[in-house]
Amino acid sequence: MAFSANRAGFVKQETRYYEASDATVLAKFPTARSMVIDASVDEATAIERGNALLAELKHPFEVLRVSIIGVYHASDFAGHGPRFTCDFHSVKNDTTKTYFVSAVEVDELNNTTVLELIG
Repeated sequence: MAFSANRAGFVKQETRYYEASDATVLAKFPTARSMVIDASVDEATAIERGNALLAELKHPFEVLRVSIIGVYHASDFAGHGPRFTCDFHSVKNDTTKTYFVSAVEVDELNNTTVLELIG
């Protein structure tokens, strides 16, 4: 990547973040939590992704933590990341609901990855 004046100005900024919020959601769900997503993107992309996530998550949703065998890092899910439907044989669940990866925890010693899925 070429190092332009625009890129230099972007890199020199000590802190870059964007926060998307919706007052109607906070009024209805006062205990709603904030989600912080670390990413190396420009401001326009951060605003676009923040608004898209807010639109998708402004309704009640489930958070699942699923352990899988193998080591996967957050960079393996670059871009928009995979989406899943879950079918748990021991638990009745909605198999038509789509979940996306919101966090990845890697345990290289035990060769496992825990995915936090939101849907």
